[in-house]
Amino acid sequence: MVKHLVYNIVSITFVLLTTFSIYVEGLSLCSFIPKKNRSTHIRLALRPTGVTVSWTTDGFADIDDTPSPQIVYGTDQNALTMTSTTGFTTSYYIIKKFFHNVYLDNLQPSTKYYYRIKASSNFVDESNIYSFMTAPTPGITTEYPVNLSFVGDLSLDNDFNQNQPYEDTWNTFQDNLQPISANVPYQVGPGNHEATCFQYSDAICPSFLRNFTAYQNRFCMSGDLSGGYKNMWYSFDYGPIHVIMLNTETDFVDAPTGPDTTLNAGHFVGKSAQVTWLQADLQKATDPAQRAKVPWIVATGHRPFYGSTVVPAVQIVGHAIIPPSDNCRSCELAFMPLLSQYKVDFYFAGHLHWMELLYPLDASGNIVTRNFTSGDGLIHVTDGAGAAPTSTEKIKTNDTERQAWICNGYGFHQLLIQDSSHAILNFIDSSTTTVIKSVDIVRKR
Repeated sequence: MVKHLVYNIVSITFVLLTTFSIYVEGLSLCSFIPKKNRSTHIRLALRPTGVTVSWTTDGFADIDDTPSPQIVYGTDQNALTMTSTTGFTTSYYIIKKFFHNVYLDNLQPSTKYYYRIKASSNFVDESNIYSFMTAPTPGITTEYPVNLSFVGDLSLDNDFNQNQPYEDTWNTFQDNLQPISANVPYQVGPGNHEATCFQYSDAICPSFLRNFTAYQNRFCMSGDLSGGYKNMWYSFDYGPIHVIMLNTETDFVDAPTGPDTTLNAGHFVGKSAQVTWLQADLQKATDPAQRAKVPWIVATGHRPFYGSTVVPAVQIVGHAIIPPSDNCRSCELAFMPLLSQYKVDFYFAGHLHWMELLYPLDASGNIVTRNFTSGDGLIHVTDGAGAAPTSTEKIKTNDTERQAWICNGYGFHQLLIQDSSHAILNFIDSSTTTVIKSVDIVRKR
């Protein structure tokens, strides 16, 4: 049985505002008669023994229309006999939406569950019934292959073409995402476009649209349960895989989106906390008994450390007016020594809108071997191809020395774990859903 997990190594949202406007959503000044709405933007995220079910409601005149959010669930869609009300609700905008989160814990592993969001008074109807598979038990499993899918910069093309107000862009993205996110755990990490309502500066953005506020409210990762920080950095086990989500934007030395940059974000817990957490997390994951149990370690983050670079999209007489999306030297200095020291298998990035695979690398970014079956070393994969249709980026410097493969098409990666030392990395063309490149990977254990 193939286990499925969608992992988004984003920037989830790109917003290009030519003028700033405040958009009033779902409110008629002529009528205050409540009408029933449906829960929207339904999304799942993993917890150690279950999932968080999250959804959005419109509220009524700034009043929470679901003061007691409730999920009914079970393994039989005709008998949803269990109930959970444990969780929390947040909001952040002027004309408020409400973001509800309910925990379903102590579920059986590798089991299909069905769930429904219960109706709320006279304001919100109950949802349809959705279903999901719980994660395999952490450890080597008999249920191979285990499948993780990775995609970066997923909604960039949508935002360029529609040029919507910031909140509309989020709503459109999460509307489009729901057929997946309501039925498959969808793990996210921060990118530069989540930082604030305008990608080049926070100066025109009100305080409630700065510093990852929308991103922090619209998703609910279990960062605190892994010793991390909310949706910003965290880790989890998924069968034989330990997954680490890094925040390449803020909270480390010279972070590209941190305080005193144009986006002026971060400083959630200081410059050293994330790196300190990463080292502690890797020490635990690479304890000999734990590594034997969960042999694969996959790190992800928005910005790549190495690879080909891009021609700036906007130039005057050869000088960049809008900085290009290039490799992140400060990210490399902060994270690569630890990823190499603890023999992490993969680093998946986004940010550059193509797919690029590099040969295994050492701590200094040098090639360990020019194949994927005879040695160790970090396998660095860039996948910002969720935004490839924009066709705005052209290669400036092609990293032919380290590059095993590159494609400027529209797609995503699928990592199939076959056993404790063998994996297959597929590059999939989204327009045809066909595998356009497949690489066998064998690790020394």
